[in-house]
Amino acid sequence: MNPHNERMTVLLVEDNEIDARMVLRASETSSLANSIHVASDGARALAYLRQQPPFTDAPRPHLGFLDLNLPGIDGRDVLAEMKADESLRQIPVIIMSSSTLAEASYGNDAAALVTKPVGLEGFSRVIDALDKFWCELVTYCNPAVS
Repeated sequence: MNPHNERMTVLLVEDNEIDARMVLRASETSSLANSIHVASDGARALAYLRQQPPFTDAPRPHLGFLDLNLPGIDGRDVLAEMKADESLRQIPVIIMSSSTLAEASYGNDAAALVTKPVGLEGFSRVIDALDKFWCELVTYCNPAVS
């Protein structure tokens, strides 16, 4: 169960606007509804996570969904920066990518690797599964994340 029965906050790092909209649409019937914040590139994701302008009041995410192929700072670098930062390292990151290089990042401190689905039905299936696992089954051990 989500710690203290609070709503889970998710940071979706996705540069493809269509895929981002699919995730948001697929999450409408899940516990994740209205708690997903989108960063369209790696620099914005890191600014969000570090609560730097324009994200100074951004909530700390409980979970991250990360695409690897991003403009500028790519997803692998975002993941490496998160895991090198004491205040961010405990945030579980789910790689959502169609990249064949995604498997290398899975061994690089990602909590899971999900092949990016095709179409709304595929995204709905993935979001439902992630919602059930991360919002209902997982208990967070790190108080900084909860």
